Amino acid sequence: MMSKREDLQQSYCEKYGMFCDKCQYDEASFWERLKLKFHLFLCGGCREYSKKNTHLSKAIRNAELSTLTPEEQENFKQMLQNNLLEIRVNEE
Repeated sequence: MMSKREDLQQSYCEKYGMFCDKCQYDEASFWERLKLKFHLFLCGGCREYSKKNTHLSKAIRNAELSTLTPEEQENFKQMLQNNLLEIRVNEE
């Protein structure tokens, strides 16, 4: 069972985790960024979270991801449905 101090620390870290996420997407206010910087100075766990979060965000930005066109989505959906139907028929 966690002590009150550990509970309070976890609560603060969850709050600052949200600030960290908002900073990654330029959605944090000036005060949220300032509070986060101070918290990161004191909290090694949140510093590590922030470091990993930054690395993940950079990887996603550099991944050159694309989405399927509506036609490709429909074709994929149809293929999955056909495969499921074939599996069900083979099971009987």
